[in-house]
Amino acid sequence: MTIKKIKLYSSFVLFIGMSFFIYKNYAKFSNQIQFNLFYLLPLIAAHLTNTLLLGYIYKTPLKKLDIDLSANEWFGMTAFSNLFNIFLPAKGGTLLRWLYLKNKHNLQTKTFIHKNIFATVVGMFAMGSFGLVFLSFYFQNTILHQLLIAIFSLKIIFGFFLTLKYKGNNFYSNKVVLKVFLSFFLISTLYLVRLYFSTKAIGVSLSFIQLTEFSSIMLLVSLIPVLPGNLGIKELALGHISTHYGLSMEVGIIIGMIDRIALWSFIIPTGLYYYLNEFIMEGRKMSFSKIKYRYDIEKQQSV
Repeated sequence: MTIKKIKLYSSFVLFIGMSFFIYKNYAKFSNQIQFNLFYLLPLIAAHLTNTLLLGYIYKTPLKKLDIDLSANEWFGMTAFSNLFNIFLPAKGGTLLRWLYLKNKHNLQTKTFIHKNIFATVVGMFAMGSFGLVFLSFYFQNTILHQLLIAIFSLKIIFGFFLTLKYKGNNFYSNKVVLKVFLSFFLISTLYLVRLYFSTKAIGVSLSFIQLTEFSSIMLLVSLIPVLPGNLGIKELALGHISTHYGLSMEVGIIIGMIDRIALWSFIIPTGLYYYLNEFIMEGRKMSFSKIKYRYDIEKQQSV
């Protein structure tokens, strides 16, 4: 399959996916979710910060490979990658990042795959540390808390040893590991921030430990991106855990949907803008340049 066909099919899937989700959920959003719009702004700001941190994670190992992306470049790449992650299963936006770095910076596919795995395992190390630190302070003798601590402990061990496996790669250094680790740790704290504003938007107040447990569930669910954007899985998980704190399952689902609305409000226009700019308009410019080049050659030969 050629790169042009991949771009064409990806554009088609993006258009169909956006249309389907908006059409299917518009009535549900407008009728069932009543929330204070004021809290949508800090939620959007949290998703913007999340995108900036992810972009920094993508950019940092590349500098060791002498690929120095500009701020506009790495932010745009992250934005359209996250956009496709919403509508394609198994982190489909990664395909777009691979195409971009391959075409623009001639990054080898093998290096891209290893760099991605490296960032993922450092992320597991960081998010496992986040979960273990916060849950340990508020440990309760319940099966759920014990299970969460066991899972986060395994993530730390697995992520740490797998990180060391990449020590011989060109993109690896202790400084890179530290930067990626801290970025993922901050992304983990953003789950708490997003949940806080999502609950405040519908007038629900949760304690810090409750927010921590909610965010821990979101962290674990985000590791298995089976459905596009894990649509419905995160909301159902939040709905189930909310029943342990005297809230209805519907309230937990609405909390998750508010966070998703904020994500869509930010990433759809931003990601679509950068996608069209980098993949569609840039492709047209390149095609026009080739046509003009051929015309100039033919003109010189005729003379």
